[in-house]
Amino acid sequence: MVRRFESWGLALLLMLVCSPSAISQELVKAESVEAQMALAQQAKAKARGLRGVPRLTQMQEAADAFQAVARFWPKQKEVVAEACFRRGEILRSMGEVGAARGSFEEAAAVGRKGMDFTVRSYLELGHLCRRAFEHEEALAFYRKARDCKKVSLRYNNDGREWLTRMLLEIFSWKEARLAARDWEKHAEGPVEEVKARDLQILAWLGLGEWRKAEKELERLQKSMLRMASAPTREGKQLKKALEGMKAPDAIELARTNGR
Repeated sequence: MVRRFESWGLALLLMLVCSPSAISQELVKAESVEAQMALAQQAKAKARGLRGVPRLTQMQEAADAFQAVARFWPKQKEVVAEACFRRGEILRSMGEVGAARGSFEEAAAVGRKGMDFTVRSYLELGHLCRRAFEHEEALAFYRKARDCKKVSLRYNNDGREWLTRMLLEIFSWKEARLAARDWEKHAEGPVEEVKARDLQILAWLGLGEWRKAEKELERLQKSMLRMASAPTREGKQLKKALEGMKAPDAIELARTNGR
């Protein structure tokens, strides 16, 4: 019995030591917002290679340093947006999902609509909601990422991709097909086009349109055959994308099951 209590006591001690709230320090203010960001980045870099409590302590120090940007320089909106985003990344990696979500929400709120950190925050919020099975909220954040203006197309398309994947996951086939079609229209090259059309074919299968799915797959493979055969880096990437498609196996499974 004594040994049991000793084990419980040790476990409780470890929980207290490893708790971010226990190791969080008073916020330290640097001479300028630029110096504060540099301090935070340095603190984050020091966590590389660490394990266990030392790593957790160092990551919390970095999170606090980023938090100080918003505390002491709230009018520096663009810098605050990045700092909140970076803090959210750290907290997410520490398993502090609720706190991470709060940081990403703050980053999205203070950032301008044309900032990459705004759209990236929407994507992160979408991922957190998706993992928590909060489907409607996830879809809403992915749509916001898709619709952000004056940001890198890469992030808009990340929103399009995850919106499509989320719709497929919840069996919303018609919406998924339209979302995949929209992604295809905005694809940044043939590799991304293949990925978008792959999801679009899966949506056709979900709708029970087996023949349409087969025809779309055949069209896609024929249209990309020449480029995928080219002895170039792009050709190899395209060939890999075609080989990684899920639609061919899904169609074959449908055939096996008698459609």
